[in-house]
Amino acid sequence: MGFESRVLNELLPAPKPRRRRRLQLILAPAAAALAAVAITLAIVAPDLRIASHYQHTLDQANGKEFESYALHDAADTHVGTVFSYEGSPSWVHIDVDAGHRSGLSAAELVTDTGSQVPLHWFQQLDPAGGAGGSIPVDPNHVSVLRLTGAPGTEPLVAKFND
Repeated sequence: MGFESRVLNELLPAPKPRRRRRLQLILAPAAAALAAVAITLAIVAPDLRIASHYQHTLDQANGKEFESYALHDAADTHVGTVFSYEGSPSWVHIDVDAGHRSGLSAAELVTDTGSQVPLHWFQQLDPAGGAGGSIPVDPNHVSVLRLTGAPGTEPLVAKFND
């Protein structure tokens, strides 16, 4: 081999075998896809755990759905939360903020057909501001829960369809 050939071989990189190039063309996209899957799983894993726990709880309790709704006063101020559970039996639980508890004495559901269903178990809130019991209708057909007090006072309302 001549002097020039030796110098050129030292300066120029040796050509890579074709097989190695093909392998790089396959592995680079595969590595990117694997990284994308790993990142996605890391992001959604907490939500998947919560969803699994939620489904397990519903399965154990013969339930189908658990929802929450904001309870508002006449000025549309948030004053509590109503929880509904569709299952066997279906029920609601009502939590009212401290400043809006006094004087409440009755609760009723209004269905999507306009029927009014009194909640006879509701007499008053417990000292922590809560009350709950079974309901005789499917919560999916309830449009409003209304809490009332003394005549002339504005009711507290939770809209189930919002």
